[in-house]
Amino acid sequence: MLSDYTENGIKNVSSNLITELFAWLSRDLNKKGEPTITSTSSISLLDDADQFVAKLADKIRLLVYPYRKSSPLKISKLLEAVKENGLLTDINNISSFLKLINRLQQQGLLAGLICDGEIIYVLQQHYAWKTSFYTETKKRIAQKAMDYIQSGNTIALDAGSTTLEIAKQICQEVRFHRFNNLKIVTNSIPAASELLALASEMGLEDRNNYLKVYITGGRVRPNSLAVVTDDSFMETNGVTDFELFLTGLGGADVSFIGANGIYSGKGFAVHNEYEIKTKQELFKNSRRQVIVVDPSKFKIKEDRMFVSFDEKMIVLTYKDEHEEEINYFKGLIDDKNIDLVFA
Repeated sequence: MLSDYTENGIKNVSSNLITELFAWLSRDLNKKGEPTITSTSSISLLDDADQFVAKLADKIRLLVYPYRKSSPLKISKLLEAVKENGLLTDINNISSFLKLINRLQQQGLLAGLICDGEIIYVLQQHYAWKTSFYTETKKRIAQKAMDYIQSGNTIALDAGSTTLEIAKQICQEVRFHRFNNLKIVTNSIPAASELLALASEMGLEDRNNYLKVYITGGRVRPNSLAVVTDDSFMETNGVTDFELFLTGLGGADVSFIGANGIYSGKGFAVHNEYEIKTKQELFKNSRRQVIVVDPSKFKIKEDRMFVSFDEKMIVLTYKDEHEEEINYFKGLIDDKNIDLVFA
C-alpha cells in the first residue's frame, strides 16, 4: 500500500511493482509447457490503490464541502479531520499532505476546490461529486416529498442532487401506478433523463395519461447540469422558459426547489447568479413551494439570496444526527411563516 506520497515513496512502490511483475514472468517462462497461471496480485494492488485514492478524495470533498471563500478551512485542520477518519494516519507534516492534494487535483478528483497551501475551500460545486454526498438523506427527503404530489398535478422541478432523487422517486411511484397524469417542468438534464427513461420503459406516446415532461431551454451549466438563462447572449426580456411553461400550464401545483446555503441568516441562497432567476420563477409561479435541502446546507454561507425567510414556504429536510444544524436553522426562522418538515 502506498503510504508515503513523496517522490521517493512513489518511485519505491513503482520499483517494487516492476520487480514483482518480472519475477512472475520469469517463473512462467521457466515452467516450459506447463499451463500458464495468471496472477491477479498486481491488478489487485492497483485496484486497492485506486479505491484508496477515490475514498480519500471523497472524504476530502465532504470535509471541505461546508467551506467557502469567505470562510475557508485551514489545511492543518483538514489534515487533522482526515486522520480522525482513519486515513493518512502516518502523515505528520503539512508538506506531504499538500503534495497529495496537488496530485489529487491534477487527476481531477478535487475539481471545484481551491487550495493555496494554507487554506482550502469550495469555489464551484460539481454535480459529479455532489451526488455522492448524503445520498441516503436525499432519498429519505425524496420519499417524503411524495406527500405533496397528487395525480393530475403540474410539478416544477429544480435542478440539483436532491431534486434528482425526487425525480427518481416520482418514476417509482408512476411505475407502480400511484400517480398518473403528471406534468413535470424541469431545468435538470439528469431529472429529465430519468423521467424520459421511464416513459420509454412504459412505452408511452405523445397522448398518454401518465406523464408529460417539459424541459426549459438555455445554456447547460457543466458543473450542475442545470439549464439556465444566459443573459450574455440571449434576449429574454426578463422572462424565463419556466415562467412561459408554467404560465401556459396554469401554474405549478407544487415546486421543489434546491438551495446551496444561507445568505446572512436572511434567506436561501445559491453560489452563482445564473440560477437565481430560475429559482425565483419557480417560486413565483407555484401554488405551493417546497425547499428541499439536506441539513448540511443550513451552515453553508452563500452570497446570492433567491428567496427571503419572510416568504411563506415549506422546508423539507432530514433531522437524524443533525441536531446542531437543525437547531441553528430553527433559530433563523423562529418568527417566520415557514413550515419545517422532516423526512
